[in-house]
Amino acid sequence: ALPSLVLTAKGKICAPVAVWLDTETLLVETDPSLGEVLLGRLERYAIADDVTFTLEEAAPVHVFGPVAESLDGLV
Repeated sequence: ALPSLVLTAKGKICAPVAVWLDTETLLVETDPSLGEVLLGRLERYAIADDVTFTLEEAAPVHVFGPVAESLDGLV
């Protein structure tokens, strides 16, 4: 994931995000409370006709470092 910020036209922070590449799709992960705001901001600045945005709520779990190696799956 690539950490990033989505900004307003004046440079104020709209949402902190993590961007993931999944084949031909970019997954943009942010705090669930910022989903609607982020969706509106991305749709406003989409230039290409072949771009679509969907809002999905999920409960992702990220585990990094030595702890990740000791886990045998998540319950």
